[in-house]
Amino acid sequence: MLRTRNITLTGTAVQLTITDQVSTPNTISVQNTHASSTIYLGGPTVTTSSYGVKLEPGVIWSADLGAYDDIYATGSGTVSVLILER
Repeated sequence: MLRTRNITLTGTAVQLTITDQVSTPNTISVQNTHASSTIYLGGPTVTTSSYGVKLEPGVIWSADLGAYDDIYATGSGTVSVLILER
């Protein structure tokens, strides 16, 4: 099933992966849709100075996830992201 969401980040870590009762391997794509702010991807403690992946405006990042993998994001200020999961 293909699922999409738009999330607004406001400076604290937000879980991007969609959680439901059936957890299976999937692919996630995250696009920074903000015109000028950077977002940061990582684990539940991700910050603007401690992160795994840095996404500049307009950049898309994709990964294959295991059944119980979770991705979190944060940004400075209010930043919008588009998430596509399948």
